[in-house]
Amino acid sequence: MPEDKAEGRRIGAINSREELRELLIMTIDDVLKTFLGDTPTKFLYSEMKRRYNFRMREILNKPDVFTAGLNETLGSLALTVEEYIVKKLYSNLQLESGYVKGRSLVKVIRQLLMEVEG
Repeated sequence: MPEDKAEGRRIGAINSREELRELLIMTIDDVLKTFLGDTPTKFLYSEMKRRYNFRMREILNKPDVFTAGLNETLGSLALTVEEYIVKKLYSNLQLESGYVKGRSLVKVIRQLLMEVEG
């Protein structure tokens, strides 16, 4: 459950935009490696950089670019991966996940960012 803080909001152990970005990158990396393995995950990152000029550190500013790249690269598997990322992210943040299926990663990232930034 988010807690109010003088400098903004707090989600679990996340106190800043940077901490949220690092947790998100770690979560995405873990999920991709679980589904694809190390080498294909590195290839995916490389393709996102080449095709979209996207780097993972930009995930908070460009979540839609990340999910578009996921969809283009993974096809029908992308939705399953995205749902698992959301589920794992909620778990890592110790938040109630409720019904995760169908939750857009883009919307979840934007909501978490709003909570952190207050």
